[in-house]
Amino acid sequence: MPGIAEPFFLSFNANIEFTPAMTPADPAKAGPDIAAAVKRYG
Repeated sequence: MPGIAEPFFLSFNANIEFTPAMTPADPAKAGPDIAAAVKRYG
């Protein structure tokens, strides 16, 4: 989700609402994608 949603948050000041369904390990795997999106679009 971060790789898809974060560019919209940062580039278009968008408001996106969703409800994630994840295992506890999933957010840990998303960390590098979040950092990359912030670096690329922030």
